[in-house]
Amino acid sequence: MASFRRYLANDSISGKLLMLLISVTTSLVLIACGALTITTYLISREYNITQPLHQIEALFGNPVLVTYLLESPQASKSFLANLSSLTSLQSINILDSNKKLLLSFQNTESQPELSTEKSQLMVYLPQKKQTVTLILAAKPSLSNVLVLAIHIAILAIIATAGLVCILAIRRVKHIIIHPILHLIEQAHTISDYENYNLRATKFNNDELGILATAFNKMLNKIQARDRQLINARDQAEKASQQAQTLALETQRTNKKLALEVQVRTHIEQKLTDLKKYLSDIIDSMPSALIAIEQSQQIQQWNKQACLLFGISANDAYEKSVYQVIPFLEKYQDTINKALAVNQAQTIEKVPITQPSQEIHYFDIIVYPLTSSPEVNLSSKKGAVIRLDDITQRLFIEEAIVQNEKMISVGGLAAGMAHEINNPLGGIVHSAQNIQRRLSPSLIKNQALAEKLHIDIQSLNQYLEERGISHFLNNIQDAGQRASKIVNNMLQFSRRSNRQLQPTQLNSLITRTLEIAHSDLAIKQSIELNTIKIRTYFDPQLDKVPCISNEIEQVLLNLIKNAAYAIHQRSRPLTDGLINIKTERKEQQALIIVEDNGVGMTSEVRTRIFEPFFTTKEVGSGTGLGLSVSYFIITNNHKGKMQVRSTPTEGTRFTISLPLATSIAA
Repeated sequence: MASFRRYLANDSISGKLLMLLISVTTSLVLIACGALTITTYLISREYNITQPLHQIEALFGNPVLVTYLLESPQASKSFLANLSSLTSLQSINILDSNKKLLLSFQNTESQPELSTEKSQLMVYLPQKKQTVTLILAAKPSLSNVLVLAIHIAILAIIATAGLVCILAIRRVKHIIIHPILHLIEQAHTISDYENYNLRATKFNNDELGILATAFNKMLNKIQARDRQLINARDQAEKASQQAQTLALETQRTNKKLALEVQVRTHIEQKLTDLKKYLSDIIDSMPSALIAIEQSQQIQQWNKQACLLFGISANDAYEKSVYQVIPFLEKYQDTINKALAVNQAQTIEKVPITQPSQEIHYFDIIVYPLTSSPEVNLSSKKGAVIRLDDITQRLFIEEAIVQNEKMISVGGLAAGMAHEINNPLGGIVHSAQNIQRRLSPSLIKNQALAEKLHIDIQSLNQYLEERGISHFLNNIQDAGQRASKIVNNMLQFSRRSNRQLQPTQLNSLITRTLEIAHSDLAIKQSIELNTIKIRTYFDPQLDKVPCISNEIEQVLLNLIKNAAYAIHQRSRPLTDGLINIKTERKEQQALIIVEDNGVGMTSEVRTRIFEPFFTTKEVGSGTGLGLSVSYFIITNNHKGKMQVRSTPTEGTRFTISLPLATSIAA
């Protein structure tokens, strides 16, 4: 099948047309012959095939013949055999009224037919006075005349179809194949000899005639195009000669242009590098820089401005500065003044909310752009707005002011301590003198008592019974305690000499706890006695190099904060507890202060070392305690200060101090 398809595809058009005509004619002949045969068979079936059966029925309708067949079975079989050879009889069955088989005959000599004609006949036999049923079967057959007529008709159809096919082939050759071959011949001639004067002959007005007309039009256009090409070739030769003349001049010009392009490319690269260099300088500035033109549209937006306002340079470019930074509308007059008088203008301490929702303070300086005298005054002017974050500087300034205040308060406290020491000394000394004057062991007291007739033993017993001796002891203990507190305050208020000295850390912590007892009771009305304080001192930890009064200050802040956190618990289920532990770990001395107070959230924990940050009520704290403590540990002692806290569970501060004695503050 595939080879036939290849042969058909490669065959000529005439061969394809001839094959098509032969195929169509053959198909029509086959269809006509089949239709004629089927029609003749159907008609003859109705009129010719059943005729022998009717003749046999008429023969066996005679009662005498049927009686003869029933009475002489041997003779009947011979008779029926002869009859079947002369007629189309196939079989005969005779049944009585009870459907009992009386006689049966089958023609075994004839070939069985695919279809037979059957007939049932009722015959009354007068001699036997009964009615029998004859079942006859005959083979269908056509008459010889009819078969001959069919064969003649088929041959006539074939002959007619062949004649029509031959006439059609000749006509197709004349109408289709001859014009196509003519076009092919003309095309080969034009292609081989390039003779565009030839034209195809138009034989008919059909599609091949239209094709011949289109072929001739194409030749006309090709001939015209050929003339144009010849003219163009002549013109091109002339132009080529002129081009060769201009080529040398163009080559010289190109060399000059190439040199100019190289110079210009080099200049553009330098300008690009310079622009990028200036842009990198502007982006590396710690201040936010915003360049605006006279119409106050943004022309430059550095990296720090992107971080400050959370807006990219592409989003800010060519937009009004007041649209991008709305709060600058309040200072529009200042910006206009800087542009008008050509002088820098400063706006101080402007609060700006950061993308992190923190408020920072900025100084805003508007610098008008200056130009050389040679530049036309009508050229575009503008300004640069610089925003400097001064939040840290303000904190430092406030911290310095607060520190000066604390120094002044410390000096005042020292002076007051000196003044308090004098009456305290008198009170303690007087209480001691009273106890000495009442002591029965002194001879002078005994002598004076005998002179006044007083029993000194009874007097002392009276003083004991009335509790006067107890009062005197309380006065002496309170005075000594007050004197000790004042001495601790004096030692705490003394300025450090900034030199690390080996210090007994355990004793320093004990002394700090004594200061914390009185300080909390006086300032915050918190009794430290109601809070259980546990101390765990490492016996292997000897003297630690530190500035004792500064470490006291740090520990005092931590203890006070721990007591305050315990005091802030709403419904405590356990007693307040502060654990203070010292531990030696390699070359570090650890001081751990932990409590079971209210604890801190993560937001508070990240800000506790910031200056002036406090969670206490207004007037209860300055927010400098932990920031100063952190500065003392990290800067003055080169140590570390860490915190770990969980809300409602407590807080743990860990201080690490290096044990190397060579560390200088």
